[in-house]
Amino acid sequence: MKLLDTSFVVALLDRRDVLHNEATKLKEQFQYEEFGMLEPILAETYTVIQRRAREKKADCKVAIEKVVEFERLVKVYKVSFSRYHKEIVERMKTSNLNYNDWLLFFFAKEKKMEIITLDKKLKQIAANTAGSARESLLGV
Repeated sequence: MKLLDTSFVVALLDRRDVLHNEATKLKEQFQYEEFGMLEPILAETYTVIQRRAREKKADCKVAIEKVVEFERLVKVYKVSFSRYHKEIVERMKTSNLNYNDWLLFFFAKEKKMEIITLDKKLKQIAANTAGSARESLLGV
């Protein structure tokens, strides 16, 4: 199971995204894998896709429907924030990652899952923390 980050999903669904080609290549590379998303990451994805559609004056219904269709293809994990909250808040004080990135990182680490991301900051933190980017993360 590969956990998906918002950066990857948004780039995959938005053909105008500068990282769309990289996201497409990653998807093809893992075409036989099962994919999962944490609920907060899914919510963040809906938010980013809606915001981009509005900024581009595109049809929000069409943009949101792409996420709905994508959601049907992945396993969505419910996650307890309280389990990781204190550690996430402490890490946020000294890093550039947001709450959801840290939540994804700690969940993946605990479950021994890999993250597919295009977020270089998330990859860097995982490499420094886990000792190896390959150990915890896949992506650009």
